[in-house]
Amino acid sequence: MAQPQDAAAYYGDLLDSDKKPSRVMVALLTGIAKYIVKNLGDKDTKCLTPPKLAAFYKAVGGNYDSVFIDLPNPQISFIYQSIGCQHTLQPTDDDFHAPTIPALTTRGFVRWQTIEILLDPSGHVPFLQRAVHDFPILIPETGDRFPADLPASCLPQEPDAAIEKWHNKCAERLRRDSAADERPRGQPNHTADSRHQSPYVKASHTHPATSIPRDSPRGTDNFNPKPEQHPRRQKPTRSGTHAPTNPRDPPTHPPPGHSTTRIRSRARPPPFRAKGLLP
Repeated sequence: MAQPQDAAAYYGDLLDSDKKPSRVMVALLTGIAKYIVKNLGDKDTKCLTPPKLAAFYKAVGGNYDSVFIDLPNPQISFIYQSIGCQHTLQPTDDDFHAPTIPALTTRGFVRWQTIEILLDPSGHVPFLQRAVHDFPILIPETGDRFPADLPASCLPQEPDAAIEKWHNKCAERLRRDSAADERPRGQPNHTADSRHQSPYVKASHTHPATSIPRDSPRGTDNFNPKPEQHPRRQKPTRSGTHAPTNPRDPPTHPPPGHSTTRIRSRARPPPFRAKGLLP
């Protein structure tokens, strides 16, 4: 295993110029995910549920309770889906209800952490450094421990300007779309304010989902968009009735307890977050 004095050479650049995590970064985050599942929070829970993630951030000196404890499960699931963080829905304590607890997969955890680092390295890099220093994070392929010294120079030092710019544009559009979805039919379209914001998807707790601008950063497997299938044409009904028509765009947010499988735009956006979503 690499020794602490060789840590900088061992880790190298953990994010490349295309904002894609390196092989070592993926292995490191995979090791952290496994440690969280096994050792933090409810040890009977074998997946990355919101309480597990809240426990992780507290263990490394942060506090993400405003997201992983205070937000309802469907809203957390919608945030994950909006930014492309792969997750599953786990059952609740009520066996008569459909599964609603969002749990990040390892792939989703890698993407979530990558997004956080790109947006706020000064706040998030210390979390990774403390996790590697305080916990025995193991290399998945060998079972050896990662070097406990994770140099900050191996990670970005400044927020990604292109992603910050993208976030600001998309956050404003989401506020407008959220207000439009909540407005009764026939009501004029006004700029969204606090009276019109959705009680289900609040502007201060969302990752907006919209189309990718031409100047948006992409070009890696993590951030490439995926094409959306066109909705199927509905079958004609009997004479005298009319089949409802499908809107071209699905709603910006799902109903409570439901997680959609694709976002409303034709392309998946790069990572971003609304102000106030994360500490």
